[in-house]
Amino acid sequence: MKKTNILITLFVLFAYQINAHALTKPVITSITTDSGISVSDYITNDTSIQIHGTATPNSQIALKINGFSTSLFGVYVITDSSGNFIFDLTPYDPLNDGTTTFIAESSLGGESMDSDPKSVTIDTIIPEVTSIAVVTPSETQPTSINFLVNFSEKVNNISADDFELTLTNSVGASINSITPSSGTGSNVIVNVVISNPTVDSGTIRLDLKANTNLIDPAGNGNGTSGYVSAFTSGSSYELNPTTLSNSSAELKKAITIYYNTSNSNLTITSKKIIDHIAIYDVCGKLIISTTEKSINLNYLKTGVYIVNIGSEGKLFSKKITK
Repeated sequence: MKKTNILITLFVLFAYQINAHALTKPVITSITTDSGISVSDYITNDTSIQIHGTATPNSQIALKINGFSTSLFGVYVITDSSGNFIFDLTPYDPLNDGTTTFIAESSLGGESMDSDPKSVTIDTIIPEVTSIAVVTPSETQPTSINFLVNFSEKVNNISADDFELTLTNSVGASINSITPSSGTGSNVIVNVVISNPTVDSGTIRLDLKANTNLIDPAGNGNGTSGYVSAFTSGSSYELNPTTLSNSSAELKKAITIYYNTSNSNLTITSKKIIDHIAIYDVCGKLIISTTEKSINLNYLKTGVYIVNIGSEGKLFSKKITK
């Protein structure tokens, strides 16, 4: 009986040792530094990151980077007694901007197992304003106007305080609000209230200030790696109560917009020089920017769109329904 018990005990211990060394699937749990708005979105401006993860205790970890394993160069790390590991990439060449896929390769006792792939986005480019355009009602003397601000990428922390107005002559105006109010997006609408639209005369231009706290998801901007540059070259809105009605009427007569519902072609004819054509959705998002007078809208969703036509410093707007 004693001999049998000893054999059973030895078998249990042997089975336990085998099980204790059995590989578990490695997991990549985080990176450092995960900069920006979120510390767990795997979007960073750090080009020399550390990969954190878990695997079988005391196992050997190689890292597969976009399909190429560090094991080819004999580069590994060993997990600690709790199975944690940190693979430090700082001694090696910086990662390029874009998406890099990592896979942790765990090996122990001749066995190996891979983690699920984890994609990391490297972004070291500071966002910028690409355009600021007037998106305004077609009234001859509006009490407020909207400016569409387009950024090169998604930006956070956008507020009315980030903008200022450049006014000429006697125009009085103030920034009222931004949409969306969350202050996050690749474009926003800034609403500007005109103090005396029937009296004031001059131009209104919306500018982005320098040294704002705007930041992209990777943490670029807000002084972290430079600021979003000031933008002062957007389009201006001309307010002239004595001539506005006549000039708008003249421009309206000179331009014809025809939308053919059967083939989704938008045709614009004009007796004046057309400087710019912009088409926006009802949320103010710029859909098309062109100077072509024949535009096919077949790929657009059904809905209402605003067509803005710039000609000789004036703006003509018309709504179309697709």
